[in-house]
Amino acid sequence: MRRRFPLLAELRLVGNTKSAFDEGHFIEIDVSKPDKALVAIVEHGNVPKLDEYWERPGVYVLIEPTSKGRCKVYVGMSAARTGVKGRINYHRSSRDTTVARKLTWTRAVAMVSSSDTAWDLAELRWLEDEIYQQLSLCDWAIVDPDQSTSGGNLNLHRQATLHEFPRIIEQILMMIGFSSVSVPRKPIVNGPIITKPQDDSRELLLFKKEEKRDRGVMRLIEEGLLEVGAKLRLVWHGNHYEATVLENGQIRTDGQDFDTPSGAGRHIRHPKPTNGWKRWKVVGSGNPEKSLNDLWVEFAQRELAKQ
Repeated sequence: MRRRFPLLAELRLVGNTKSAFDEGHFIEIDVSKPDKALVAIVEHGNVPKLDEYWERPGVYVLIEPTSKGRCKVYVGMSAARTGVKGRINYHRSSRDTTVARKLTWTRAVAMVSSSDTAWDLAELRWLEDEIYQQLSLCDWAIVDPDQSTSGGNLNLHRQATLHEFPRIIEQILMMIGFSSVSVPRKPIVNGPIITKPQDDSRELLLFKKEEKRDRGVMRLIEEGLLEVGAKLRLVWHGNHYEATVLENGQIRTDGQDFDTPSGAGRHIRHPKPTNGWKRWKVVGSGNPEKSLNDLWVEFAQRELAKQ
């Protein structure tokens, strides 16, 4: 049996998700942001119950709860004939050779296009990488640093139509119980269940997100939180890699200059995507050493306190 719910602009989920799972259902959510997609939330044992619609190409997240409000995740995509259903079923088998085999996952969130045309390989690779990057910014989600996503070259028009979907995946994970903050579910009679963070953790995470992405290091320099010439350190597989903060806000490592910390980190860990804001630590900034993300949080807290 299936239950399909609309996903409203406020991200309100109609019905009680727990009872739906207890009754052996999987939940489908319609999305239009602005492209059309369908999302399924399915328990490990109910994956075979997904119908033929889920044999389309798509992206997915496997979820292993670890502690209250936290989880390990694996992000994947499938362009194969069996589609996203077949790929998730593969992860349920002993044949799985991906890093997902390290997870004892209990639930999956899958997404496919619900328009007439299925997503192509470039779109799938872009979505997979963007979802990975989105979840790597969440302190409640643990992404495997050894997972490799391919990214992909996608024209700006298609990026504009798909760019909301990674954020929606993150919000759905929060709706079903994963968040660093307390997210109570307040039932409304004959109405939706609303999730609402009770502190400013999400506000800190999203503070000036676009500026952080485009010129965040430069902003830290301007605010006096990071010095030009500061040494950075990234540790990977026991090896220490160093970088230098340049006057123009770029990061220099291995003889090359990069516009963003993540670009510099990805160069070191090629081809693995890297959240450079969390990976690069400022040498001599304390014990333990502060990451660039720690400095950005300090900046965000200071600015929000002024409001």
